[in-house]
Amino acid sequence: MRHRGVDDLVIGAPGCGSWMVARPDGAGTWAVTASGPRDIWAEIRETTVRWRAAGEPEVYRLDFESDGEQRVSVGRGQGALTWRLPTPHTVTEEATQ
Repeated sequence: MRHRGVDDLVIGAPGCGSWMVARPDGAGTWAVTASGPRDIWAEIRETTVRWRAAGEPEVYRLDFESDGEQRVSVGRGQGALTWRLPTPHTVTEEATQ
């Protein structure tokens, strides 16, 4: 979540209790604090590397399968990125845990 009046960037995964906060450190970089079972900052860095390797695409494709699976994809060939989105049922289950 980004609050326009604040420099900090806060991202959370309520389903597992993980979160991270990134704050400008005054030297042109960001100081990151994170907690929880997921390393959200590492996930962001890994996704950034993959996105750059795919040519920094601006357009994504969203596929809905008949079995309810949803996938996002971008790019083609070796640099293509694809990931499965949780179904609404899965999201509801996580929210109740």
